[in-house]
Amino acid sequence: MSIFGNLFGPGRKDVWNQLAQELQAEYDEGGFLEKESFRYQYKDWELVLDLHDMEQTYASEDTTGQHYTTYTRLRAPFYNPLNLHFRITHEGFFTPIGKFLGMQDIQIGYPHFDKRFLIKGNHEGKIQELFQDENLQDLLHKYEFSELIVLKDSGWFSRSYPEHVNVLSFDHAGVIKDMPTLKNMFATLEALLDRMVEIEVAAPDKPDFTL
Repeated sequence: MSIFGNLFGPGRKDVWNQLAQELQAEYDEGGFLEKESFRYQYKDWELVLDLHDMEQTYASEDTTGQHYTTYTRLRAPFYNPLNLHFRITHEGFFTPIGKFLGMQDIQIGYPHFDKRFLIKGNHEGKIQELFQDENLQDLLHKYEFSELIVLKDSGWFSRSYPEHVNVLSFDHAGVIKDMPTLKNMFATLEALLDRMVEIEVAAPDKPDFTL
């Protein structure tokens, strides 16, 4: 650990190393010309933890521009035979405006959950069944995450996903080095994958795709 880690607590890579040891995951800190890599095998799914920067636009009376926000991200490719897609976020300041403009808001029938989260997606009945699982609700209630989404593709400058393969992506704003939060991210994605198989919206097989 560096002197700065001693002064300000464990560094992010120290915490991620400890997490990898506890999970028996593969963690490579990377280095010169080598990309950092954190990979964890849960059943036949590979969960990949990393950091990524997202460009965001801001506007004021005087100017507009872009800035970048760093997110801690946990992703897992999976077989998606029903083409199920959803995006879940916390109810925010602009949510009532979005609803007024016709933004889809799927209610799952649990008032404490519906009040806190905004869900958009297709296959409304399956999404309701998915998030009616009380264990999954408890995990999602534990902290403020940015979004949990099924990605349809990998973007303009990345590889395309194979047919019927999508990626679950769990994003948290900031560089996360809090061990309970990191463990909860993994537990949430594991529970979500298991529940999706249980209600037959995901296949348990290993997808022919690696992030």
